[in-house]
Amino acid sequence: MKNIVVLGAGLTGLTVARELSRAQGYSVVILEKESYVGGLAATLTKDGISFDLGSHRIHPDTDVGVLRYLRSDLGIELLKRPRRGALYLQGKFLRYPVIILDFIRAISIRKSLIYGLSYLANLIRLQKWPVDSYKQAMCAFVGQRIYTDLYEDFAWKLWGMDPAGISAEGMRRRSLAFNWKAIRKSVLGMDRYFFYPRHGIGEIAKRFEQEIVQSQGRILKGCRVTQVNFDKDSQVSSVVYEDPQGKSNQIEASQVISTIPVDALQECLFGPQDASESLKWRGLRVLYVHLKQVPSLGNDTFYFPERKVRLGRVSLIQKFSPDLNPSLEGVLLTIEFPCSLGDPTWLKRDDELLQIALEDLLVTGIYKDTPEVIRSFSICLEKAYPLYDLNWKERFDCLYSRINAVRGIYSVGRRGMFLHCNIDHSISQGLELASQLLGVDPSRIWGDRARQFREYSARD
Repeated sequence: MKNIVVLGAGLTGLTVARELSRAQGYSVVILEKESYVGGLAATLTKDGISFDLGSHRIHPDTDVGVLRYLRSDLGIELLKRPRRGALYLQGKFLRYPVIILDFIRAISIRKSLIYGLSYLANLIRLQKWPVDSYKQAMCAFVGQRIYTDLYEDFAWKLWGMDPAGISAEGMRRRSLAFNWKAIRKSVLGMDRYFFYPRHGIGEIAKRFEQEIVQSQGRILKGCRVTQVNFDKDSQVSSVVYEDPQGKSNQIEASQVISTIPVDALQECLFGPQDASESLKWRGLRVLYVHLKQVPSLGNDTFYFPERKVRLGRVSLIQKFSPDLNPSLEGVLLTIEFPCSLGDPTWLKRDDELLQIALEDLLVTGIYKDTPEVIRSFSICLEKAYPLYDLNWKERFDCLYSRINAVRGIYSVGRRGMFLHCNIDHSISQGLELASQLLGVDPSRIWGDRARQFREYSARD
């Protein structure tokens, strides 16, 4: 019997656990520090109101195999929902994902012509820009004028630092969708809808949980991993964790599948690391506001890339599914503020954050008059996004190779591979790793697949 210990009950860990717990010869235990499953893709309940941790959707260009897995294997009903996003730019709302004609109408033909000429001049010059940083890469791609007006604020807001200090990788991993791929999706109509589970994004994780338990797998919640042990032959041997009562426990492990932050795994293996070797993360403060009045605009999600508006993204997930809080009076807004541990925004009281939200909802025109607040609360997510600074890759490669030197350990998933990716990417990793461990296709080498997973980029 192989004792499999999975660290973290996010979607990647749950996928691996589900597949292995159904196979003969595997005993599977998941250790999860929170009181719920799903990681960042969870749906929670407070005061009778259901809410997602942030704003999630399943994109129409999701791999067909993953869609089939969700629908057929897990039995998840995916609703096809119209996408009605809006991007607030230069004082006006544009349809999002952006299409060129809307963009021209919103910012004027004159300014569009200036941007177009600037872009063409940038191509004609054929200037060889250094492309070490996000700022350099964007200037090389679209020119200084377009970068300054359309991209610089977004980068500052999302990552909380000067774009000159962000790796060019940040441009590829996430940028505003003014590109040919986005235009193609718009023409084909692929950006006009999305899929969403009828009872919230967390329905996926809850279904995983049910199937794992039915297959005799165990999910231990409220358990914090403190140490991962390996023997003199560098083979993983056991995991030490602290249970909800604060008692230390040890469990034997033939293999460890870790989806916790990769730097946290290194600390569990080798002890505290030097600060110069640390990876950086960007957090998220999510404010939930129950308002009596619905917004004057009919969109489901609003995006605010400019720094003059303090809001990051505002979602109305009741529009994602009619069965999510169907009897709720008014509307529940999910308001995201990108920030980092210790930032002023991170440290604000809920009432201070609510005041900021109400002010910006009025300034941008989402509400014409101050709405009546029924209740509000917030959640802090410390490691929501990897922060790709200039030297992140060297530090990550060193850390990841050190972990891989211990046999029987796999660090995967969004946090385990320091990835900014989507739900389908997380599930794909879990399915691939489970196939490797079960020997379904020996010709597919895990190291090669892991390198391919690291090329994922997030869709908005």
